[in-house]
Amino acid sequence: MKRNLTYIPNVNVKAEEQVESLRRLVAKKKANDEKIPWELLQTQYKNPYEKLLKEIKDCAGKVLYWNTVGSLRFNRDADGQACYRQLMVFLNERNSGEFGRRSWQLLMSEYNIDGYIHHIESIRKAVLDIWMEYWQKHCITYMTSESIGMNGMGLPRIYNTLTKNFLIDVEHNTWEKHPEWLRENTSKAG
Repeated sequence: MKRNLTYIPNVNVKAEEQVESLRRLVAKKKANDEKIPWELLQTQYKNPYEKLLKEIKDCAGKVLYWNTVGSLRFNRDADGQACYRQLMVFLNERNSGEFGRRSWQLLMSEYNIDGYIHHIESIRKAVLDIWMEYWQKHCITYMTSESIGMNGMGLPRIYNTLTKNFLIDVEHNTWEKHPEWLRENTSKAG
């Protein structure tokens, strides 16, 4: 029987490092654009310049991925794979439309990495809305002996099986890991 493990997509470089790589590459492009005539970039330096553009595109894609989907968790089951595919389709559609054109303009014409990061944030809410429906399916309640008050009534703890966190503070939406609570004699209530 296969275990239903939590899947975190393989991202080789941390988000901050990816942003710094993108800054370095865009700064290199800006220097080339300012110091080398356009005709030479299209002839004598065509291959290295096109390689630089491809590196910027690849790095920008990694930054987009990490800042939208890369930090989300998915189980290796049909629902997790379906949610992940839905998010990838969403990002690909956005990238091929106006969002992608504006991203390219921010990076290639304006050399504005911070603007690009802010632009990514404009679609993060939509990504989280798609993922949240999947995430909510993994919220259950736990009743423990300390959850039950004197009259036998009490508030259960809310636990998310996907992130393995308990809701600690509803008002501030604070979630924390408490593996010791899972080892208690608990009963799942939903």
